[in-house]
Amino acid sequence: MPTRHASLATRIGNLELTRCVMNAAGPRSLRPADLEALVASASGAVVMKSATLCARDVEPESYLYEEPGGAVSIYTDRLENLGCEAHAAILSGLRAKSRKPVVASLAGNTPDEFAHMAEVLGKAADALELNFACPSPTAKSQLGFDLATCQRILASTRRATAADLWVKLPPYQDIGVLEAMGDLLRKSGVQAAVAVGSPAGLDVDVESESLLIAPRHGMTGIGGHDVARIARWNIRELHRVL
Repeated sequence: MPTRHASLATRIGNLELTRCVMNAAGPRSLRPADLEALVASASGAVVMKSATLCARDVEPESYLYEEPGGAVSIYTDRLENLGCEAHAAILSGLRAKSRKPVVASLAGNTPDEFAHMAEVLGKAADALELNFACPSPTAKSQLGFDLATCQRILASTRRATAADLWVKLPPYQDIGVLEAMGDLLRKSGVQAAVAVGSPAGLDVDVESESLLIAPRHGMTGIGGHDVARIARWNIRELHRVL
């Protein structure tokens, strides 16, 4: 088929997107300049970095390292953000000036916390992404592996807002865990599964025998083409299950 006749439009839940490509919530979707660039870009939607109930200090740029050319990145930012209320105000402004949908991402500790943030952010965004991929702000574990807690969060969030719900999942490596999560999402009536959050990694400078990123003893999230194989496996299996 000639490419000039191809369409990149798609529908996710109740959202109509002119293009099926968008950014992921991450280190470069928080600052005003980054968000303005996303609004002006050819993306189908704008996804803001995950918000927590209260602001968490923004760390210096040294928490992000990109290989030359930008194909691979490693980063650790401990969910730094401006807080739920500030994100809602920013998203309301973006929504007023952008013709594309804006998506809020939220990360909490308890079902009640998620529900409160969903009520606030659901008034400012076209869809809400529940971040089950990052460790909860006060814990070391990823919510996406605690299905009982996820079930309670999904129920409380659905009661708090009528907005479309997307669920950001960690990179699963076990088919049984993935199938159990898929079953939960199907029963919960969410509009989309977002795959995948960043795998954990460690990288070093072999010449200087030093860590590329100092915080957290160099333990980081990985972005870029190294994640593609893991992501494709998760996407294919989630598509089968859902």
